Amino acid sequence: MAYSHHIHSIWTTKEGYQLDPDIQAINRKRGYPSRSPTFAVAVMYLDNERWSGVPFIMKAGKGLEVHQTIVRIQFKKAPPNSLFGEQPQNELVIRIQPNEAIYYKILAKMPGLTQQARDVEQTVLDLDLKKRFELRRTPEAYEKLIHDVIQGESHNFVRKDELEQAWRIFDPLLTTLEEEEKRAPETYSLGSRGPLKADMLIDRMGFRRYTVTGVPGFAEDDFD
Repeated sequence: MAYSHHIHSIWTTKEGYQLDPDIQAINRKRGYPSRSPTFAVAVMYLDNERWSGVPFIMKAGKGLEVHQTIVRIQFKKAPPNSLFGEQPQNELVIRIQPNEAIYYKILAKMPGLTQQARDVEQTVLDLDLKKRFELRRTPEAYEKLIHDVIQGESHNFVRKDELEQAWRIFDPLLTTLEEEEKRAPETYSLGSRGPLKADMLIDRMGFRRYTVTGVPGFAEDDFD
């Protein structure tokens, strides 16, 4: 299973990054402003029949409006003129941190004798681990990893082959951006969702972001 060599990407830096004393020291030593990004979006594809044409969107950044790690699987939109009309797409969401949970945002037929075929509403099948097991708190990501190191456990760490493939994909891209093209990252506002261009790229890939206004019993407000 190999990733396509064609990758759509956006690399930017948060406001104030160049004002950090440590970064300024590095800039003086190098003789030019740092080109290191603090925010990136990359869209990749798998070169096999099963996942042909399905974009894998990876997004990460510092200084954003929320601190969270989420895996979101958004299913294809229903065809035009379908039975239930224009509706949001179903999503399977795996929230890794904070407050681990798995929930499925799905359309459900509204009950009642007078309801019509198009009377559906987005609801959530929710597995909130903290609520399910009545936990007072769950450990932070690095807290768990440090505990695993003490216990001699390695199952929560990235495997060697996965790490090698990650560098195989991204190292040439970073080299091209920073050293060959000498591209200076654009800035984005501290405490924002990131640069507007990132949202525009994700939108072009077919992903749609829906609000949760009026959805009762939602597991948690997810901002991504």
